[in-house]
Amino acid sequence: IDLKKNNIQDTISGADIIVLSIGSNDLFPGANQLNEQFLKTYRPDEKTFKNNLQSIFKLIRQQNPKASIYTLGYYNPFHNVQGLDTSSSFVSKWNNLLELSVLQINNAYVIPTFDLFYNEEEKYLYTDHFHPNKDGYIEITNRLTSKIGSQLRGELNE
Repeated sequence: IDLKKNNIQDTISGADIIVLSIGSNDLFPGANQLNEQFLKTYRPDEKTFKNNLQSIFKLIRQQNPKASIYTLGYYNPFHNVQGLDTSSSFVSKWNNLLELSVLQINNAYVIPTFDLFYNEEEKYLYTDHFHPNKDGYIEITNRLTSKIGSQLRGELNE
């Protein structure tokens, strides 16, 4: 999505809650080429990723300084694939970079997903073994709504 488009900016500026799923395609571009040999020399572009995150959060905050921002963390769809199990270290690093970026933003949160899919790939991944299936999206949604609900309850009790 192009955050600079007027209709997107209008949507952002009027939102109370913003949910983002960003950066996973930057972590494993061309996921269909992943193999054990590739992972031995692969190094994701962390600098560009961090810069992109900062730019995205800055644009959102320019349009809406008050909305709660919830960013979905990353899971590893390949951890149970023979030869690709080392990919979890990349996903963990990406989650760490995301969390560090989000910590710099007021009223922004990461919704972890790594643990939801770990050893549950057959249950929660679509047949492409990359994207969540219906049950996977339900689990992510449950976690997200639980976080939002607990924060709303906290605000009501203040």
